[in-house]
Amino acid sequence: MTKRSYGRAAPLLIGELLVKEGYLKKEDIDTALEIQQKEAEAAKLPMGEILVRKKLISPEDLQMLLEHPDLRKDIEILALEKGLINKKQLEEARLARRKTEQMGNTLVRLGYISKDDLDSLIEQERGGIQLGDLARNLNMITETELKETLTGKKFQRTIGEIVCDLNLISPTDLNRVLKKYRKQLKIGEILLKQGVIDAGQYQEAIQEQIHSTEPLGRIMIDKGFISQEQLCAALSRQYNIPFKKLTGFQFSEKSKKELIKTVGLKYAEKNLILPLSLKGRRIRLAVTNPAELLDNQDLLPLFSRFKVDLVLVTEKNFYNLFRSLYGKSIKIFAAAVEKKSLQEDVDLVDIDLQEEDIKGGKAGVYGISDMEAKQVVDYIIKFGIINNASDIHIEQDRAGAKLRYRLDGVLQKAQPEWVDKKVQEMIGAIISRIKIMSNLDIAERRLPQDGVFRINYLDRTSRQRFDLDFRVATCPAIVGENVTIRILDSRKAKVGLDNLNHSQHVLDPLKRFFKSAAGMVLVSGPTGSGKSSTLY
Repeated sequence: MTKRSYGRAAPLLIGELLVKEGYLKKEDIDTALEIQQKEAEAAKLPMGEILVRKKLISPEDLQMLLEHPDLRKDIEILALEKGLINKKQLEEARLARRKTEQMGNTLVRLGYISKDDLDSLIEQERGGIQLGDLARNLNMITETELKETLTGKKFQRTIGEIVCDLNLISPTDLNRVLKKYRKQLKIGEILLKQGVIDAGQYQEAIQEQIHSTEPLGRIMIDKGFISQEQLCAALSRQYNIPFKKLTGFQFSEKSKKELIKTVGLKYAEKNLILPLSLKGRRIRLAVTNPAELLDNQDLLPLFSRFKVDLVLVTEKNFYNLFRSLYGKSIKIFAAAVEKKSLQEDVDLVDIDLQEEDIKGGKAGVYGISDMEAKQVVDYIIKFGIINNASDIHIEQDRAGAKLRYRLDGVLQKAQPEWVDKKVQEMIGAIISRIKIMSNLDIAERRLPQDGVFRINYLDRTSRQRFDLDFRVATCPAIVGENVTIRILDSRKAKVGLDNLNHSQHVLDPLKRFFKSAAGMVLVSGPTGSGKSSTLY
């Protein structure tokens, strides 16, 4: 019996996918392809012709550069000028040149020049200056114009970059399509193609990433393989967002007020965005971690209200400009681009549960799995503390167990992947550990239970110890049990009304109401919205 072969359709190209998803028309893709073809043809031209085409220099300037004594020339041109070979021999050498052979070696192999002649020509070639560098040295072009020309000659724009530059699609929408169909360029491959790293450095970073929660770019920076600016240049290409250095950029006092009113401090801090300018319904935002934008539902209201232009900046620029606009340093969320890893941040907190208070005296007797469950639960609690979570939710359904934190009133996943994996693998042991801490019956799984526990934790950064209370509720579900842990931080209860970050137009009327001789003020809102903090 012969095997039947089944044909497989060729994968769709990026342009076809954008048409399929309804973002672009076929005519738009044809226009982009035409531009890409012209850029590819232009990249093959000599540097001088490219500079003339871009109108950076005139044809007369180019002729002057070509005749300049400091210009670096090819070996064969130098040999021709010195009379070592004639034009006929030059043409013969070009035809006889092997695929990977240097022209100088070809001339030696054919017997047109000697080895000593070649060494002399190479020395003269090294002493020359490239045409682009010479044009810059003579102030015909700027350093920025030279870099942009060299980049365009070496790396042509992708279809995605072209349609974004034509404003046919936003980078955010393009990246969603690329991610959906797994068409996004890989950061390591971009750096390799740009010649920033070599294959050995790439493999070394890949091997380290297997045992790390850090992104590949961060690992390469820590190893000294690349700089922050080189990473941003690669991320710019990966996410189709222009990279800007913003040298000398400053906010005016008028723009500060307008930008802060449009994008508040907490919203900017939570979503790692920084407004740079606002003109009508068009807002320009700086980002430093574009990967966070793709699945961030909190940004949808902003993107629906404004035409958003994104620019990529270095972490240092982002922090400095954030402080300049909002008057405070940004507190980077643990999952974002903090210099210290999440594990290091969590390790700065020590927690101590007074286990002699636990019923039955069994707290000090652990098996291996119990010890592992204790470590996971301790990590879950410490993670909630350092990220100011109000609640910790452990839920089970037919799809499995999941762990979520309530941050700023919103339930969200915010832990490393290894914690998710442990919660899936040992959910029973984790819930039992929480029940033991809360003096609950670990054998009772059919009825809801409520309990409390207190921990004393050491914040190593401030070298202070604090007591925290935790209120625990368990509830049977279709599959297993669900657990909710409320974190009660007594330090937050003694915060003045002026320090609760209420807007001024809310705070002033509220104070007037409090001074009224009669009446009632209702404080309402969802879980974790700040009702108790306001009243205290």
